[in-house]
Amino acid sequence: MFDEQGRRTGRVFARPYALSYGDDGAAELDGRTLRSAVRAALAHFHWKRRSPDRIASCAFWHGLIGLDKERRPLTPIYTWADARCRWDAERLRTELRESTILQRTGCMLRFVYWPAKLRWLRRRDRALFRRVRFWVSPADWVLHELFAKLATSESMASGTGLFNQQSRSWDQELCDVVGINPDQLPPIRDHIGGGKVLTCIGDGAASNLGCGATTKNIAAVNLGTSAAIRVAIDRLFRVPSGLFRYIINGNRFVFGGAMSNAGNVQAWCRRELRIPKSSRIDRQRAATDSLLALPFFAAERSPDWTEIPASIFGARLATTGAEVYRATTTSALYRLASIFDLLEQSVGRIDRIIVSGGMTKSPDILAILADALGRNLEIASESEASLRGAALHALEGNGSVLVGAKRGRKVRCNKTLTRKHRARRDKQQRFLRMVSAAD
Repeated sequence: MFDEQGRRTGRVFARPYALSYGDDGAAELDGRTLRSAVRAALAHFHWKRRSPDRIASCAFWHGLIGLDKERRPLTPIYTWADARCRWDAERLRTELRESTILQRTGCMLRFVYWPAKLRWLRRRDRALFRRVRFWVSPADWVLHELFAKLATSESMASGTGLFNQQSRSWDQELCDVVGINPDQLPPIRDHIGGGKVLTCIGDGAASNLGCGATTKNIAAVNLGTSAAIRVAIDRLFRVPSGLFRYIINGNRFVFGGAMSNAGNVQAWCRRELRIPKSSRIDRQRAATDSLLALPFFAAERSPDWTEIPASIFGARLATTGAEVYRATTTSALYRLASIFDLLEQSVGRIDRIIVSGGMTKSPDILAILADALGRNLEIASESEASLRGAALHALEGNGSVLVGAKRGRKVRCNKTLTRKHRARRDKQQRFLRMVSAAD
């Protein structure tokens, strides 16, 4: 619950769930699992004096689920991380000009987005593909289960890769190419249920709103299982290859890049190399390691959408698990720094960087990120930035004038270490080119 000034008035309830991964690149989620998690959260919520004026939500972008004519699931949820459609994405790039599609939809023709997933599903099981009446985002289906209305927001639609951001409608050419009709996609609406319930917005859009990164000179960084860096813009900026442009609401967009390997890589290292959770990464050594890593444990996204596997260079018999952990974690942060450089080349100088997400609980990670970027960081004052952003989205729609987010604690960069990280980043890029050439 949030009050009229966007201040959280109660505790947060979380219900964890896990994806199902496969060696073939699968990354699925059972729709019933997501639905029960949302229902558990709602059941846990204690209504106070009165019911809310508006109900808003945010959720992960890019997920896809197929429904029958009764709106019952026929498929699992295919998440952004499901990379089984990479061949189909490659085929699409031979049939269409990706640079043109990117400017029209804000999305590249890659495995994350719906066009490649729909082509893969049609190729794999035509009978099932024909039985699907609606293709929707998981959040839209969950809201339908709760409120018996099926619709989607421009924000969620913009993360599918099928939405034309110029015409603000489903893209007919892409629908034809993947073999569906636009009427199989949900109608675009701002709200359902008489206006009290808003359609869901993307969690990245909500995060920018919630932490106060609402202009192009303030970047929001999310450090969680995956990672992203985004700025808010008020027009259709040209999107360079490797980045994205999604809709927040109205004429506001988020512009940036996302990477697949962040906290999940850290978790893998801790589990497989038996690194204690209490272990910390030495800030000085992270800038001077001779060990280099390409942290592509999951199919990677920005800035270059590389499709090579994870690799480590420079390991010897004396190399320890702690050194592998340090080099792999630091190398993932270098990827975020590369996205940041590309973003500044597009929008100009970024003055503030606000960080949120689960990895903000690790002071060593934050210090290394500040050094790798060569910039001071701010920790988001609201730990649940996306929740607050969804509330602000509802309040703005209700005509409220809101106070910006409070400034959080600073993490200062060490310029001497920044220069050393810059040299290591250059070495990592040379290593990437070498491995790519050999692949």
